Amino acid sequence: MFSFAKLIFRVTLAGTSDRYLLFSFRRLFRDEFMRTCNERGEPLIYEQLFGQALSPDPAAVKRFQKPPLPFVFDFPVLSSSHASANDVDIALVLAGSAVNSLSLFIASVQRTLARCESIAQTPIILRQILSCGVNGDFANLLDPVGRLVSDGLVLLSPDSFPNPVLADGHSDAAVVLLTPLRLLSDGRPVRQLTFSDFVRPLMRRYSSLAYYYCGIEPNMDYKWLARQSGDVRVGSSTVQWEEWPGMQGGLTGEVRFSAVPSDLFPFLQFGEYFHLGKGAVYGMGRYLLRQ
Repeated sequence: MFSFAKLIFRVTLAGTSDRYLLFSFRRLFRDEFMRTCNERGEPLIYEQLFGQALSPDPAAVKRFQKPPLPFVFDFPVLSSSHASANDVDIALVLAGSAVNSLSLFIASVQRTLARCESIAQTPIILRQILSCGVNGDFANLLDPVGRLVSDGLVLLSPDSFPNPVLADGHSDAAVVLLTPLRLLSDGRPVRQLTFSDFVRPLMRRYSSLAYYYCGIEPNMDYKWLARQSGDVRVGSSTVQWEEWPGMQGGLTGEVRFSAVPSDLFPFLQFGEYFHLGKGAVYGMGRYLLRQ
């Protein structure tokens, strides 16, 4: 079964003028994770999670390609109101076997927050670590003295995604791109987004994560699903190219897809957790789905 966990790190920032401060994780987290593993005598865990080693099976490599990293961060863009202390949430999604390294991820997030604190010269205080349930409920992963309560971790699965209300096996869906989405077609950035452009990378991302980190080969007919995706039309769109300071440019805005087949809808739900496109691991390509 494809299983994953979603954590929320609730932090208080004393104030900063850098609205994109927390996106610094993309430069810092990997090194902090490696240091954490080395200090705990578990360098192999680092290699397993960051090495992205290909399968020894050539057929699997052809089908599932290079494995993505088995985690994804969501970071808030800080508003001008953060001139004074405010609480913000950082989300971390762990796929499959990465969940087994929960304590390493938590320690590495704490270390990376300390690096961000040093960069911004402003206090960043970790208040809570929460595990998210499928219905939006939370379980606290820290006891009153700050020790990890690992049995509070909630495991999720695409099987637990809510079923959309479908008419004749189809449903309209609006996608709100919250952070720049950068997809490539023939080596060039996609600027006019179609449904196929959007859903096919999600199908590949799902199948690769499932194979490399959950030990399963999804029973899906990719060619048939890809053909189905070509029948879905864009109903309306406010999507445009946007450049973020010091980061990649990409598409932001809202796009509505008309008559999405029921077989493809779960991939859209999956992408709410795992993003897509360049920089997905560190917060890019994040979106919300509205039916």
